[in-house]
Amino acid sequence: MVNESGNWPGLDVDTGLSQVVNKQALYRKLLRSYCESNVATAQKLDAALAAGDRDQLNRLAHTLKGTSGTLGMPAVYAAAQALERADPAASPEQLVVLLNRLKLEQETVLVSIERYLAA
Repeated sequence: MVNESGNWPGLDVDTGLSQVVNKQALYRKLLRSYCESNVATAQKLDAALAAGDRDQLNRLAHTLKGTSGTLGMPAVYAAAQALERADPAASPEQLVVLLNRLKLEQETVLVSIERYLAA
């Protein structure tokens, strides 16, 4: 198999495919689902932060961490993990910084997913 990881910033295709036993169609389906749920996830993260609901924020970050790890998105994984593991005493401003980092990594990977799915 040709290593395509470098062609898709933020998306390690080889890792993602290995998680689904190299089933291309399944991997593509999961990537499409990730893209479709991204807007709702971002809105839920913003709402949880605005409401000061750390439990919800942590649950969402945890879920995103798992999904991104499975699909081969190491930077999204790391950003979600940082948000999930943020100090319980972290200020809202500190959480905003972590959430913005996560959003930036997601934007990068979403562009790569769209390019990958179009290829």
